Amino acid sequence: MTQSLKLLLVAGLFLTSSSICAQEFRAVVLDSLNQSPVPFASIYLKSGSGVIANEEGQFRLPYQVKNISNDTLYISCMGYK
Repeated sequence: MTQSLKLLLVAGLFLTSSSICAQEFRAVVLDSLNQSPVPFASIYLKSGSGVIANEEGQFRLPYQVKNISNDTLYISCMGYK
């Protein structure tokens, strides 16, 4: 087996295994009083990844499956407590 073929196989296995471990959390941020969407809220994990919700309060936050059980989700937006 040539060196370049070995490298290609290793890279393919790495890319396949990393995509299996990645997941995505999808949700909508709603105001607790009137259930209306909260636009442009900040959503982030304590581990460091984060996103901003769109104008309809929707967001998609990718995370690693192996790390999520020990992580914390934070949501904040100016004007809300």
